[in-house]
Parts: sequence; C-alpha cells; structure tokens
Amino acid sequence: MCMWCRERWMIVGWLLFALTGCGDEKETPRPPTNVAQPAGIVTLSQKGVGQLGIECQRPAKRDVQALMSLTGWLELPPGKQIVVKSPLTGYLAENQEQAAWALGARVKRQQTLQRLMAFLSPTELAQLVAAKEETDIAIEQSLVSMKLAEEQLAKASAARDAVLGTRLNDLKEIFGRSKAAYEESKEKLKFLPREPYEGDLLMRPVTIESPLSGRIVTVHVTEPQFVFQGDPLWTIADWSALWVRVPVFETDLPRVLTTAAIGVRIPGSSAVAATPLETPQPTKPGLRTVDLLYSLPNAGETLRPGQSVLVDLPAGASAERLLIARSAVLWDGHGGAWVYVRASEDLFRRQRVELGQTVGEEVVIARGLDDDDEVVTTAAQSLYGEEFKGALPADDD
Repeated sequence: MCMWCRERWMIVGWLLFALTGCGDEKETPRPPTNVAQPAGIVTLSQKGVGQLGIECQRPAKRDVQALMSLTGWLELPPGKQIVVKSPLTGYLAENQEQAAWALGARVKRQQTLQRLMAFLSPTELAQLVAAKEETDIAIEQSLVSMKLAEEQLAKASAARDAVLGTRLNDLKEIFGRSKAAYEESKEKLKFLPREPYEGDLLMRPVTIESPLSGRIVTVHVTEPQFVFQGDPLWTIADWSALWVRVPVFETDLPRVLTTAAIGVRIPGSSAVAATPLETPQPTKPGLRTVDLLYSLPNAGETLRPGQSVLVDLPAGASAERLLIARSAVLWDGHGGAWVYVRASEDLFRRQRVELGQTVGEEVVIARGLDDDDEVVTTAAQSLYGEEFKGALPADDD
C-alpha cells in the first residue's frame, strides 16, 4: 500500500473514533437521598417515638400566688453561738470520763466539757493553808461549845425548879450559835486544800459545763494547757434553727406580704417553709434596701450560717397562669428557654417560651404557649439530640 493510501485510512479512523467515543452523554439526575428539615422541626416515625419514650401533656391552668425571687443569707439567731471561756487561771486536767472534745463533736446543755486545776502563787497557797487551819480551829471550837452547852442543858432540865428560865435560854442560844458556826465552817472546807500539805496542794478541780446544746465549731485549747482567766476554750453553736435575712428594695416592699411564710431553697433541692419574725431591722446608711427576717428549721444541719439561698417572697394577689413540668424546658447557650410542641403524630416543633416563677416541680409560662398545645414533658433532651444529630462531626476511622 502506498504511503498516501495509508495516511488516508488513518485520518478516517481518527474521525470515526471522535464521532463514536467522545460525544457528550447526558445522565438522568438522581433525587437527593436526605432532604434537610426546616430549623426547629423534627420528624419521627411511630417506632422512633416509642423508642425515645416521648410523652406529651397540655399546660395546666390554675391560680398561682405571685412570687418575688430574691437572694437571702443564712445567719445564726442571737444567743445560739457561745464562746466558753476559762473561769480562772490554771491547767486543763485530764478528763477520765470523757476525752478532750474534738472539732465537730455534739454536746448537750450542762454536759461536762473539762476540768480546770487552779494555778496558785506561793502567797495564795500560804493564805489558803492559813484559812484551812482557821477553819479547822473554828470547827473544833464549835464542837466544844456545842458539847458543853448540851451537857449544861441536860443538867438544867433535870433541876428545872432550881435554875432560872433566862439561864436555859442562854444555854440554848449558845448551842444554836455553835451549831451554826460548825455548819458554816464545814461548807468552807469544800473550797480549801486538803491535808497533808505535801508537794502540790490537792485542790478540788473546777468543772466546766456546756452552756447550751449544739456542736463544737472551734477548739481553742488542748490538754494539759495553761490558760488565763477569760481565755477562750471552745466555741459552741446551735444550728438546729437559722435566720434568713432577705434584703428587699424599698420600692418593692409594699408588694411583699410580710406576714406570710416564704419558700427557701438551694439549687437541686425542694423548697422549705420559713416563718416571718417580728424583729424590725435598721437600714444601713447608703443602701435603699430593707432587711426582712425569717426563721428556718434546720434539723439535719445541712444549711450553714453565711450560706446564700434562693427565696420566694409572696408578692401581690394570685392570678391564673399556665404551668408545665420543669422537665419539658430546654436551655440554649444564651439562656433562652425552649420546649417541643407536638404538631402532628410524627412531627415536633421546637418553640421559644418565656418563663415565670417556679412552683414545685412546675414552672409558669409567661408567654409562648397556648393552653391547647401538647408539650413534650418526657424525653425532650432526646428529641433535641435527634434534631441536631446531623450537625455532629463524624470521626474518620
């Protein structure tokens, strides 16, 4: 084949390849597999609703007492914390019946805390010894006088006709005085040293008792420690009942029902009732608040003085409100409150709401719901996860 013919057939082959293999072929468009849901809308099958355990309720409508939520401060009532001080200078003796009271120990009123041995100077010791000897002499003299007067009274009674009546009266008076001096001297012995006077004088220790029932919150001493008169030994506090001090702005005070009980709560616990106290408090200069005081029981001593609490003050008359369970409310990162409302059998709508006061396990809806809305009260968190699960990043294996 000539060169010209071979080149001609090669050109024809390239043209046929271009016409058959390089043409544009249009493909049929495929429908998207996942259609994005509008924001705040969740669609679930009946099986999905059952697996999540979703339950719905309509808002309850009833009269609710208007409340003012403020912050209160716990404090000890007057006389419920006492510092036990040393009545004299001396050493704390070892208590054989009870070990030294430790921090946090419970004590009862008039319960023995410790014994204190008095510290005496040489001059005081000499004075006590002299007083002890004088007391012993007074006792012996009283006994002798009593014995002589008693013997003379016995003889005079036998010869009553020969003895004048004035003499009998004198003898009775002598006997009575001697007996009184004897009894008085015996009482003094309780506070004087005992014989023999060898080494340290054996003084009777002074017993220190608890002035009230409570708990030891501060320990200032340990045994055997030397203390001066007036030194603090222990601080005992009774936390069984506390006061709640609530500062209220003077412009809000007319709305507060000051004679009604209030609810006191801490985060994560239910409210406890506190009763008002008729104890007027002065207003501090420069502040435009008035302090209201309430008595709060604290049997378990779970609350501590100085702790802050949430206080619900009754303010104004009651009115009809919509309430839902607190478990239905979801919070976003900006402090907004949301609930899910059931729009149909398989469709749920996330809706913004404005909340009012909390009433037990329920919360007042100020705005955002109607009384015929079906609100998701159980598994609202799971429904929130279903809405945003597509936005979660997937980790590559």
